[in-house]
Amino acid sequence: MTDGPAFGTTVDQVFFADSPLHVGWEVPDFFHHLPVQAADPDELGNEIAELAAALFSERSNEEQFDAAMVFLAQTAELIDAGAQYAGMCFVDFDGRPSMATLVAQRVERDAGDLRATADTIAGQLSHHAPQDDVRVVELPYGPVALRTGLTTTAIPPEVSPDSMPHEVPRRFVQAHIPLPDDLSVQMLELSTVSVEDWDAYARMFGEILKTVEWATDDELRTAREQRAAASAASEPDDEARRHLVAVSSRVWDLIKTQQPRVGMSPELDRMRLAFCPTCRATGNEAPCTPEHLWTLAPVEAAEADRLTADLQDRLTAEGWTWPPGRPPQPGHWHAARTAPQPARLALRHSPGSTALHVTVTLTCRHRTN
Repeated sequence: MTDGPAFGTTVDQVFFADSPLHVGWEVPDFFHHLPVQAADPDELGNEIAELAAALFSERSNEEQFDAAMVFLAQTAELIDAGAQYAGMCFVDFDGRPSMATLVAQRVERDAGDLRATADTIAGQLSHHAPQDDVRVVELPYGPVALRTGLTTTAIPPEVSPDSMPHEVPRRFVQAHIPLPDDLSVQMLELSTVSVEDWDAYARMFGEILKTVEWATDDELRTAREQRAAASAASEPDDEARRHLVAVSSRVWDLIKTQQPRVGMSPELDRMRLAFCPTCRATGNEAPCTPEHLWTLAPVEAAEADRLTADLQDRLTAEGWTWPPGRPPQPGHWHAARTAPQPARLALRHSPGSTALHVTVTLTCRHRTN
């Protein structure tokens, strides 16, 4: 895990009855979301079972079932408490497993000035938990009452790293954000039993707080229309799609001939317009380079080496060139061709997910036009 988490998952469906505001924020991509917004018990059970299987894929079916039961009980408690979002992250700090939980809830507030409301909340928190650190901070969107504390919690064996029950310390930080609707306060809480990693999680929470924003229905509708228009302008045209498909299909045929058991992940198959290094460096605002990204799995590291070596031989015979010598970075390979259509090919192996990521790229359309 790095000091600066990669943000990319936006939470934008947190709504409060009678309030005109939708509140959203971004969380790191490695968070797993608990289905606190499940529409019915069947959906809740199915999503919990999928989560347990994904998080504990190397454990037995019985252990996965036990973990699902724990997640189900935790999620039911969060739903009963009115949680509007909940997520967990399981990360690795230099070989040491670590975990944290993020929970969000909207609650009512008395009408009044935002600063006065934040001060009132801070005073109530200080009275309720004098041992905790409580203060009001000013963020770009307004005053926030922050509470940081230490308590204990029970970790059941089903979800503990060593499959043993533990009574452990838990550190937490809460942000109580008065919203400008005279109706509600948005509360976010990040907590962890991996207290030795608290500094990193505290920084993560600070980055999450920076992304909080709100909008009315009309503002959301306008933003979505603008995103849809921008997305349409960022799609490869039909001719580019045909060229991308032709290259990808040939690479796929060669791979399938060598490794018939390897499958393609359809949910990771997409085309887009990206920025080439030249346009990015010159500040060009329009994406320029058609790309096709797709993924093969399962592919172990040794298998990726063999598969790529075979591809090199076959594609070289078809006019592709590869950098001489070993790849500059283990698990990364690159090739290019000039005819019949200029294109580049990149292969990247991911040991953690045993996947081989393939990217086919055409020439920058700004330079070809």
